[in-house]
Amino acid sequence: MLTDKIGMKLSDFEFDLPEELIAQVPPKSRDEARLLVVSRSTGALIHSEFRALPEHLDSSDLLVLNQSAVFPARLFGRRPGRDERIEVLLLREIAPARWEVLSRPARKLQPDAFIEFGRGDLTGRVEEQSNGGKRVLSFQPEDRFWDLVEWLGEVPLPPYI
Repeated sequence: MLTDKIGMKLSDFEFDLPEELIAQVPPKSRDEARLLVVSRSTGALIHSEFRALPEHLDSSDLLVLNQSAVFPARLFGRRPGRDERIEVLLLREIAPARWEVLSRPARKLQPDAFIEFGRGDLTGRVEEQSNGGKRVLSFQPEDRFWDLVEWLGEVPLPPYI
């Protein structure tokens, strides 16, 4: 059983989602986005819109805003001289152009292995490995890392999209 650092089971996030409930296009206006409100006191579900959010809050509520941005964190590459596809998902930046990543297939990426992305425009060297497919990669050229990730990467989408 896979768990995160606070003991939550990753399987808690696995569920069937009927296709008709998956938004296929964004709303015309962001404030028209659907909002599901759960009453903590009764457990009742209220279907609403984002524009009505202030109506569902009271003075004792804490509203936390997520201002994170999605970036093309999924890279596909290959080990030099080999005809195999290596997938890398950037998880956490440790230092400039040095990242903790998930990789597939992970077993092929031992310390000091190299991965080429694009036509060798970006390279990654495995510095460390840990369980669960995680690796630490250092990327070159460091000064063009973000430009190359924007060009070569893909936005990681959930499997239901």
